[in-house]
Amino acid sequence: MKNLFKSILFVSLTLLASSCSKEILEQSPSDRPTEDVLFSSIGGAEIHLTGIYSLLNYPTGEGTRGILIPEVMGEDVVVTSANNYGRYVGAYNYNFRPESDPGYNFWRYSYRVISNTNLFLQKIEDVEGEAAKKEDLKAQAYALRAFSYFNLVRMFGETAYTDDKNGRGVPINTTVNDLDGYNIPRSTVEEDYNQILSDLSEAEKGIKESDYKGFIDSHAVAAIQARVYLTMGDWANASKYAKKAYEGFTLIDENTYLSGFNNVSSEDIWSQKFIDSDVNTFMSIPSFTYTSKNIPIGDNNGDGVIDVKDVNTATQGEDFVSGYNSLRVTKYLINQFKDTDFRKKMFPV
Repeated sequence: MKNLFKSILFVSLTLLASSCSKEILEQSPSDRPTEDVLFSSIGGAEIHLTGIYSLLNYPTGEGTRGILIPEVMGEDVVVTSANNYGRYVGAYNYNFRPESDPGYNFWRYSYRVISNTNLFLQKIEDVEGEAAKKEDLKAQAYALRAFSYFNLVRMFGETAYTDDKNGRGVPINTTVNDLDGYNIPRSTVEEDYNQILSDLSEAEKGIKESDYKGFIDSHAVAAIQARVYLTMGDWANASKYAKKAYEGFTLIDENTYLSGFNNVSSEDIWSQKFIDSDVNTFMSIPSFTYTSKNIPIGDNNGDGVIDVKDVNTATQGEDFVSGYNSLRVTKYLINQFKDTDFRKKMFPV
């Protein structure tokens, strides 16, 4: 009798497991809602848009490399090769290959932002909710896509717009495709900028002004437009949108400026917010710019140039206050500031 009961119990449990196994296996992770869930309400759409903002914080994307790579490839920053694990040395030496990690990942994360904004713009049309709120969210998505294309064409475009706008730019995709749909040829630099301006024009139509600077608002859209027109050599529009961007803002005082930039100030137009899971720590911008207690910034060897030769190569990484401490401002940049300019105090030379 006992064995019979066990057999019946086993068969019952087996049938029960069989009947509900499909349901169990098809459950979605609670922390990763599906598209249908996200775009079933305005609140869900906002969650998706917040995720796009979060993509900008990735250290291998716009969060760190998108800002630092142009700096080290310009004239304002030098890279110390000692004690920094080779970070940014390749970019500093213009030693880029298609398979290089800095270039590949910046491309990858920028197009992840673009593909997600494409999805957002497709889905938001069918979301029920307040029309003005929907328009503001759409405007933010358009601005994010424009911002990403602007960064991409400046990083990977064959020529600058002001040199030759017919040079090869980057591929443009504004739709939601399957994997077979991403074999897209490169556009020209002019076509890229036309797309950027078109997206910013759409953003300008629906964007609202906001006191919260963690997301793009009307001032931030104008600031991006000013930067784009400046890059295109359109001085009139650059001035027009720059004035629109900073209208109503007040400059911070010396003490606030020299205290650092850990908090949103009265000057901030758009400040990317980091949540705990976004914090890049050693791969963050401060990690590469913090000073070492044993490596003062300056022309330490007296040759008139601030470069890697000024670093004490015997200093070990564990002596750093925090981070890699890889970057130094150039003497050229410091000399652009007058002695009476308190911003020069940021460079203790």
